[in-house]
Amino acid sequence: AAARLGPARVALDFDRTLATTRAGSEPVYGKHGCDEELLALLWTWRRASLVLTRNRHTRAIREFLERHGAPPGIEVRHVKKGEAKGAALREGLRPGDTALLVDDSIAELVHPSVTGDCGAEAGEVHRVLFVRLL
Repeated sequence: AAARLGPARVALDFDRTLATTRAGSEPVYGKHGCDEELLALLWTWRRASLVLTRNRHTRAIREFLERHGAPPGIEVRHVKKGEAKGAALREGLRPGDTALLVDDSIAELVHPSVTGDCGAEAGEVHRVLFVRLL
C-alpha cells in the first residue's frame, strides 16, 4: 500500500505496533520483539519515516530499533499525553503531500488532527489500524 501512495511521511506507533512493548515500558532487547514488515517499511521509506510514540523512552527505543535492524538514526518523537499525534505527523507536510500513519489505537487514528477535521490543510493521511495476532 505504501508504494502505491508514495507518502511524504510514514509514521509508526511503537508500543504494541512496531514493538511488542506495552504501556510505555522501556524496550529490552531479547525480551521484546519488533514487527519485521514494519521494520522493512522503515527502510523502504527511511527518509520519510519516524516513530510517533507516547512512550517517553526515546533514546532506548532508537537503540532497540537499531539493534533489531532499523535504519540508523531513525527519528523517534515522544508525543505527550493530551497532545495530538496528528500535529507531529503533519508538521512540514505541504498541500498535496500524503502521509501514512500505522497505529494500534483507533482513537489515535480517528482523532481530528489526523483525519483533518480540525482544519488541517497540509496533506492527506492514510491510516492503518495495526492488530497483532497471537
